[in-house]
Amino acid sequence: MAAKTSVCYFSFLRHSDMYSRPQQLHKAWRTNFAESGEFYYVDPPRTLNELVVRLWRNLLPKSEEKPLIRANQDQTNVLGGGIFLPNALKGHRVPQWLIDNPFSLTAEKIVMRKVLSAIGRDRERVAIVASPFWEPFISPNDFDLICYDYQDTIHLVPAALYEAARTKHERLIAKSDIVFVTAEPLKKEILDVAAEKDVVLTSNGVDTQFFEDNKTSEEHLGYQKKHRKTVGYIGSIFWWVDLELLYRVAEKLSDVDFLLVGPFEKSTRQYIRNRPRNVFILGRKEYRQVPAYVNVLDVGLILFKPGRIADTIDPIKLYEYFCLGKPVVTTRLKPLEGFNDGRLLREASTPNEFAEAIDFFLRNDREGWRAARKRVALENSWLNKATTIIDNIESCLV
Repeated sequence: MAAKTSVCYFSFLRHSDMYSRPQQLHKAWRTNFAESGEFYYVDPPRTLNELVVRLWRNLLPKSEEKPLIRANQDQTNVLGGGIFLPNALKGHRVPQWLIDNPFSLTAEKIVMRKVLSAIGRDRERVAIVASPFWEPFISPNDFDLICYDYQDTIHLVPAALYEAARTKHERLIAKSDIVFVTAEPLKKEILDVAAEKDVVLTSNGVDTQFFEDNKTSEEHLGYQKKHRKTVGYIGSIFWWVDLELLYRVAEKLSDVDFLLVGPFEKSTRQYIRNRPRNVFILGRKEYRQVPAYVNVLDVGLILFKPGRIADTIDPIKLYEYFCLGKPVVTTRLKPLEGFNDGRLLREASTPNEFAEAIDFFLRNDREGWRAARKRVALENSWLNKATTIIDNIESCLV
């Protein structure tokens, strides 16, 4: 990639919020490809709703409702800002005319002018767009190459807003020179819309060095590991996490401790009080603490309910568990079928199957299996994912 190339990642997450794929890719690019280009992270503007909620929360005592990860303090090359009226992907049940109103569109054009001004006109410009929300503001007239980083199925958008989101999604596909997807089922979704589109599978990953460096930082842990075995789920607890299944498994394995590390969204908070005695709810933790929590586990859990999420998601937590050699027991997730060899991970559906799979790993896990998991994590480092994206961009810019 030419040194005078500017790559702008138009994210669906603010840089200072949940530390996930967008921030990880941006960090990997800036750390490893600085000589071959400038890399910018474009924050989504805040809705008026978000500003009111943010102000209200700042007036209240601190709670455990924040994201699992408070991300980077380094805001270098982070662009964006501004406000607009409720957008179509936030789940607000508002009429489409209120979403696509002149105020919102004008406010967003101001943000785009700020972005284009910051990156200058003496460089090749590349846009990597992570949300259909950005589609009306991304023009081939402004960018030499447009890419779509399609991470979650469009079918998860609330029904009241689905048609508006789908329209932007399909227009973004048409505008894009390359579409990156995190799982094979998402690739099929894209090809069903545009059969000739260049679609590149670029699954999620893990910062292996970060996990290795921070795995023993246990001074801040809210759990003291003793003689009992420990299994757990580490991540935000959204509606698609099957807590009923986890609680029933915990009742069957009463001599094992179960950890839940991460914030509960509103629809799942009912599970905080009525839990088995061997389930420990530890709440939100800083991202730098995550490796230490993974390290205390004997088995990592992924419990997603059947449906669109299970059919399309490539969970980052799998690679985080594997990074420290941990065995994984998961509900049936299509993107993970290739790992289901009985040694790396095991799939289960019922409480009995889950209990049996957990017990198998607690009794039989081996050093060779742990080493194999670490190799999978290394092969799926964020640096490898960032390199794949840059390589594909370079081939298109030649």
